[in-house]
Amino acid sequence: MINIKQSNPIFNSKRVKSLEQSDSIMTLDGAIFKSVLAIVITLASAICTYSIFLTELNHRVYLIGGGIAGFVMSLITIFSPRRSDVTAPIYAVVEGVFLAAFSYEIALYVPG
Repeated sequence: MINIKQSNPIFNSKRVKSLEQSDSIMTLDGAIFKSVLAIVITLASAICTYSIFLTELNHRVYLIGGGIAGFVMSLITIFSPRRSDVTAPIYAVVEGVFLAAFSYEIALYVPG
């Protein structure tokens, strides 16, 4: 093992040792598939939210709620990476809601 001094708390020596002993293997194909899947889920969520649920009265609820929920889901994923199979798709949906509400907010002030 190469010892590189770093200060990231996510990659402390205990976590690195547990990853070295793990049997799971990360492949390029798997990473690409999961990234594309997350992008597709985010886009589908944003399109549905923008076209169906947003109005001038409730878009700020979606904006604030999506931002807070996205932050919470990212913290859960960071501090409990074993749950990422569940939390990553939920994060993608929530971020789609946030992006749709943010786009709606911008559209109110900047026509076209």
